[in-house]
Amino acid sequence: MFDLLNPDTLSRLWKGLYITLEISIVSIIITSFGGLFLGILMSLKNRYIYILCRFALEFVRVMPLLVWLFMVYFGLSRWLGINLS
Repeated sequence: MFDLLNPDTLSRLWKGLYITLEISIVSIIITSFGGLFLGILMSLKNRYIYILCRFALEFVRVMPLLVWLFMVYFGLSRWLGINLS
């Protein structure tokens, strides 16, 4: 009935865990550098750069994660011409 301990199922679960960890590490690295870059820009004395960075941060902050996932999955695939099935 439940084949969770089946070797094939365990192999697929470990592969999924590995891919999830890869995606998590890459996203942490990208967002850390992006946050550092925006933080440095916001600390500058230029008011226009500060307002632009603040607008970008608030825009990202108020968008739900599911909306970002849809935008990346469907928008990026259409923009790059990739068929994601």
